[in-house]
Amino acid sequence: MAITYDSSRLVATLPLSPPVLSALARCGFETVHDIRASSLTAVSMAEELSLPLDTTAHIINMCSDNILTASPRSSASQTVPSSQPVPASSQVPTEPPLPLPLPSLPAPILKPGHALEISGPPGSGRSTFALEIVREALDRDDEIIILDTQGAFATHRIAHALSDLNSTTLNLIHHVSAYALHTLHAFFHTLSAYLDAHPKIRLLVLSCISVLLPSSLSSEVKSHALAAIKQSLTRASATHNIMVVSTMQMVTKLFTPDGQPGNFTNSTRGLMAPQLGEAYLPTNKSTRIVLTRDIYSGVRHARTILIPPSLARANALPSATPLSVEASKNKTAKMVEFEIGPDGRVRELEL
Repeated sequence: MAITYDSSRLVATLPLSPPVLSALARCGFETVHDIRASSLTAVSMAEELSLPLDTTAHIINMCSDNILTASPRSSASQTVPSSQPVPASSQVPTEPPLPLPLPSLPAPILKPGHALEISGPPGSGRSTFALEIVREALDRDDEIIILDTQGAFATHRIAHALSDLNSTTLNLIHHVSAYALHTLHAFFHTLSAYLDAHPKIRLLVLSCISVLLPSSLSSEVKSHALAAIKQSLTRASATHNIMVVSTMQMVTKLFTPDGQPGNFTNSTRGLMAPQLGEAYLPTNKSTRIVLTRDIYSGVRHARTILIPPSLARANALPSATPLSVEASKNKTAKMVEFEIGPDGRVRELEL
């Protein structure tokens, strides 16, 4: 008799190695349905989770509707270990990610002295979006600091995504890894001095610092950490005129009928919102881009929110339906739609 891994099965119970399960959990995959609904390919999952391509191809195969069956007595023999390559027929090309339509975004968003947060669920393209901003900075011969907290911006992934650039250009990147809260504190505590010593740095990229600030932290510790980060980023953007780009995970937040934060007892709806909110972003100098992806059509959406009124007036951006209660408080928003076609090319759609 065959056992079917249905959509409600927890990812933590799948026959995968602990490091792979941890990577899936960090990116928000809790059930098999989450993996199916993300519509990730093996390549995009490898980029998002910083896992080997053969491992992500194996995960995709496991989570397809047609393959998720295993005999109770022989599941171990039927499951391909993550350390072994998958058959050649399931391999997919490994070209570097294609650029997103950055020129469609308002120019002041991508200027020195400002902060840009790129948020979205797994598979929405947060890391790819940020890497395209890195590419543009490298084209200008700017130096860059990249802070990696979960492997999404590991050195091998950066080298793969920017493989068309020469080693001299890649040497403009200063790479820092922080996998614990105390190393995150140390980074921001010494950031100003480091920028003083490296005046050619013009871009700071933060990769999902929310993973080091989990909900299990006390509110006092978390508030202190966010205040310190905000102070450091404000000083860096003002004193050194650098641009800050931060990728951020989304979490489900519950709201009452009048739009106030709620709980499971008094809430009427749950919305996806960036995990850290605005507490760490420089005041009046920050913009948020929310990325989403239609699981049926493959169309991806990029919506800009939290644009300060001065920038909004300068660009006369059209209003748009807000994504959430938080977005409804913002003055303006702009929507950009794009898709990745069967040929793997990015094509912008007209609204």
